[in-house]
Amino acid sequence: MTALEEIKEVTSASAQTAKRAMLNIPSHPSEEELSQFRDMTLDLRADLLAYYKVCVLEVRRADEPEQIAAIWKEAFAFFDALLAVWSELASGFEPVTQSVLDDYRKTLERLKATVAEHYEFHAE
Repeated sequence: MTALEEIKEVTSASAQTAKRAMLNIPSHPSEEELSQFRDMTLDLRADLLAYYKVCVLEVRRADEPEQIAAIWKEAFAFFDALLAVWSELASGFEPVTQSVLDDYRKTLERLKATVAEHYEFHAE
């Protein structure tokens, strides 16, 4: 399996996890549901960081500049898609949950920007 194929496989798994989280957003949450949602969002943040680390490892294993650019392009598309979905999530949660969501979105924004820089550098 090539590095890009591995990244696409990880992308698919991470995207499915994020999609499940979006489907489980409580509409009229109890404190227990909010706590579970916060925990799930923190897990998603950890997943984002792990995904980025996998991309870095795959880039280090890549032999050709085109492979490196392709990995960063795939990662950019992943972060961009997630940010688009999670940016549409309405605010208005209680402060603790809202801060967890805001932190998740900021992490997505930072990773998207970082990956975009990597891609631009290697795509030249």
